[in-house]
Amino acid sequence: MTATTQDMAKRIYEQARRLPADSLYELAQYLEFLQFKAKSEKQPMSEPAELRIVKLRGLLKGVDVSPESLASARQEMWRKYDVPLLTTDRAIAASGLVKIID
Repeated sequence: MTATTQDMAKRIYEQARRLPADSLYELAQYLEFLQFKAKSEKQPMSEPAELRIVKLRGLLKGVDVSPESLASARQEMWRKYDVPLLTTDRAIAASGLVKIID
């Protein structure tokens, strides 16, 4: 330990002595975190495991995911909460991104 490191250790020790007892647990947890962080920064990152490709083609085959179908499902889901919902076109217009002309 260098002189500067020793001085810092003494300073930390003195500050820890002045902490209330219930804060010592938090200090111990934080010190463990710092030790873990220092240890993991020294270790080189391991190579990622070989990635596996999962094909999702056909996953939603036969499922209606049209905007109208989704809006209907959303209305049904939120009906019991008595929340007025915007239709898909009106929701997009309300966002200000697109102007709907009737």
